[in-house]
Amino acid sequence: MREFDLVVIGGGSGGVRAARIAAMHGAKVALFEKDRMGGTCVIRGCIPKKLLFYSAQFKNTLDIAGNYGWSIKNISKNFKKLIINKNKELKRLERIYEENAKKSGVKIFHEEAFLESKNIVKAGNLKLFTKNIIIATGGVPKSLDVIGNEYCINSDQIMELNKIPEKLSIIGSGYIAIEFAFIFSMLGAKVVLICRKNILRGFDDHLIKLVKERLIASGVKVLLNEEVKKISLKNSLKKISLKKSKSVLRANEILVAIGRHA
Repeated sequence: MREFDLVVIGGGSGGVRAARIAAMHGAKVALFEKDRMGGTCVIRGCIPKKLLFYSAQFKNTLDIAGNYGWSIKNISKNFKKLIINKNKELKRLERIYEENAKKSGVKIFHEEAFLESKNIVKAGNLKLFTKNIIIATGGVPKSLDVIGNEYCINSDQIMELNKIPEKLSIIGSGYIAIEFAFIFSMLGAKVVLICRKNILRGFDDHLIKLVKERLIASGVKVLLNEEVKKISLKNSLKKISLKKSKSVLRANEILVAIGRHA
């Protein structure tokens, strides 16, 4: 059985940073990551979302370019190319995360790890003994507890789409739901935002008012105080039955962005 001063489970921003700092101070450190180095922020959160947002921002720039003397014709967007380039950048950052950890002296295992006891971490046939363990496994998106939730995608999956959905319904009222509402509306989708109560609950009232106005101005249809009853599939479109208004929405894609859990 191999022995380490510290074992870190999770190769995201928190896990990698903790492992590197410990190793740079002389500790013998091992790190386990079952998926991709970089975690939520780098692979399926902040970074890819910002790249999509930067792309979406060009619409406003192009729309007003004529006011500043520019004549831009035959404008088109290639969403598939955007996703390809986004994935190239994520691979580059993933490689940097791994290289920096290794340079600091961290031993990386690309396997799923389990706690066998308070001092033993197990992965397959491998067992490591350690006095210190950091669990830095992050979180995953919550799913919607309704009939037909298998027809939905989450905030990880929406950044892997190969085309912009003509109609996108987003279930959620937090900042992740709202960010994607802005992004895909600016990219050309017809977006409906379904909120159980108001948007951005707990945030400043003036901010909520401003964001709501900007959403509507961006072409997003905002449904407040509404809940989803069930979801079904009909003629390649996804059908959303609403509880309170008893109305039905149709969408090519349904994003559930109602939070994350550990």
